[in-house]
Amino acid sequence: MDLKDPKKFDPNDFPDNTLEAFKDFVHQYGYIYDSLNRDPPNSAKTDPEIRSWVSKDKRKVFLGRFSHRNLQKQYEDLTESNDREEMTFENMIKAFEGKFKLSSNTTLANFKFRNLTQADEESFDLFCIRVKREASGCNFKCASDDCTVSEVLIRDQILIGTNSPDIQQQALKDEWNLDTLIAKGRSIEASKKGAATIKKEEDYRTEVHRTNRHPPGKYSRKY
Repeated sequence: MDLKDPKKFDPNDFPDNTLEAFKDFVHQYGYIYDSLNRDPPNSAKTDPEIRSWVSKDKRKVFLGRFSHRNLQKQYEDLTESNDREEMTFENMIKAFEGKFKLSSNTTLANFKFRNLTQADEESFDLFCIRVKREASGCNFKCASDDCTVSEVLIRDQILIGTNSPDIQQQALKDEWNLDTLIAKGRSIEASKKGAATIKKEEDYRTEVHRTNRHPPGKYSRKY
């Protein structure tokens, strides 16, 4: 985001995945707000007072500088005018997410989720992050308090969609859970990249050594 002319979130730009796009925008905004280094007023002296000011200020900056008028209108529809001054950033985000979740097409989100695959230049770690993000728009839940259906479906999609046969083979053999798949998958990818780098260096040194021992002749033919 450009701080001088920041991109404003417009829900109308994402009719098919508003919730996922909004969550991603909010995560990015969190880093931007931290970089602004806005100081609370002198009247906020205690930690609770400072936290309260930061939460409200974060909401004001988000709405004023990073929200398209279409999003501002939705904020006005979601809240009462008397409550807006005391509205925290966290409660504002919850309100938006609740609205976008109700209007989201979970069938389409589920379809897109089940077709996720790792791109050629995409790292395993970034692929895992993308799968987790897309899962947030799906309706993965069950009645049990200790339900693990979301973790299982995310794990399976990472396993199905990754372009690494080594990760797939090892994960299937040892029946890794989601956390283990992500951790060991990163390790396998890092090991393969390290081995490839070493081989490339060794091939280069071998070629240099061969060239130095057998330099090309002055003439390629004799007449």
